Order: sequence, then C-alpha cells, then structure tokens
Amino acid sequence: GASERTARRAALLHDIGKAVSHEVEGSHAIISAQLCRKFKESAAVTHAVEAHHFDVEPQTVEAVLVQAADAISAARPGAAVSIVLRSRCSTSRQRKFRRELFRWSFARTRRSAPGLERRSTS
Repeated sequence: GASERTARRAALLHDIGKAVSHEVEGSHAIISAQLCRKFKESAAVTHAVEAHHFDVEPQTVEAVLVQAADAISAARPGAAVSIVLRSRCSTSRQRKFRRELFRWSFARTRRSAPGLERRSTS
C-alpha cells in the first residue's frame, strides 16, 4: 500500500524548486527532485516530487497523490509553504530546511510588499 509519510513529505516538498528556479536551469519539478537528492530524501519521496508535473512518468501511488495535492494547492497559493512553516521539526536537518524556507518566503513577501521589515526578536 501507499505510505502516508512518503506522500505527506513529497507533498510538502514538491514545489521547493520554485525557490531557486530563477537561479537554476530546468523545471521546478526537476529542481525540487535535485534538492531532495542533495538533502538525502528517500527515493520514493524524490520520485513523487519529480513526477508531479509528469517530467517523469509516475510509478507509485504516492506520486499520483502528490499530483492531486499539487492540483488542489494551485487553487490556494502559498498553502504548502504555510503548512511547512507551521510544522514541527524533529531533526536539525528539518529545522535548517524550515529556516531556509522561512527566509525565502519572507524575502518573497517583502519584495511584493515594500516597507515590510522583519521585527527584532530580542
């Protein structure tokens, strides 16, 4: 059967390549998969991420679920980033990933809303 954990993880990561697609050649699905490989995600997660726009043929139930999640989240921009930013991180790698995603998300928001500045937490 399908792995809920794999499907959830791939659904959260499937569009992460959009964060760097302006800096790197290729589709965001392929770039997302390359990032998954770089950060040692499982082959199942990487495949589902890579297949979400049919850049490769989906071979697993999880890949098809990620395609469905992508279609649903297209109706609500920013939904995936919002979920990741609110999720708990149990490993240092997850915390680092979340920090980088937060920085990217904040920078993107700041570019679209001039005058928005980060508040000091001290």
